[in-house]
Amino acid sequence: AAAKSVGQTWSLPVIAQITGPTSPWTLTVGSGYLPPYVQAQANRGSVRAGTTLYVLDAATGTVLASRDVGDDPNKESIKNSLTADPSTTGPGDSLFIDRVYIGDAEGAMWKFGVTWNGATVSLAAPLKLYDALDWSPIFASAAVVKDGTGGENIYFSTGLDILPWSKNKKVVQFAIVGLKDTGAAPATKLFEIKLDKSDGKGGQSIEDTGPLT
Repeated sequence: AAAKSVGQTWSLPVIAQITGPTSPWTLTVGSGYLPPYVQAQANRGSVRAGTTLYVLDAATGTVLASRDVGDDPNKESIKNSLTADPSTTGPGDSLFIDRVYIGDAEGAMWKFGVTWNGATVSLAAPLKLYDALDWSPIFASAAVVKDGTGGENIYFSTGLDILPWSKNKKVVQFAIVGLKDTGAAPATKLFEIKLDKSDGKGGQSIEDTGPLT
């Protein structure tokens, strides 16, 4: 079932040890998009693909942990998938990770806690830190920045420059988003700057709006 949940390799893995130096080296990666006609093939047993985050053993490829974020039935403009690159962080200035952030193709930003107890790797249930009202995909990785108080701020964009937003297709206007991760879901929204696609149909391109403050 875990193998059947894997989509195409769009997501670039993060290579790191978890919580400390005794952890195995791991690859943390999203499953990537899988076309619906492939997912529907009879030999797949109706297993949904594309919506799972994996932690893999870097030496063997063994799946050490995985979590599925699901698919929102109210957002049907595109099949959901974790196509973005995950972003990771850890305590203080250490090289070890204990948190993973990744956006999905329906416009949700997810957080996973990841731990190593000396024998096994565990992924906590995903927390939905942000959710676009309708469909607005997150294809790019998030920037994770320490906020000076022990927490993180998360910055990311929604949408794609070759994919215009359209109200009649339930696609919300694309945006640049800043969040403060307080440990709870949803995160505190710092800003959400709406963007217009520069396609000759009105509005301004981001270059014309002046500096962001």
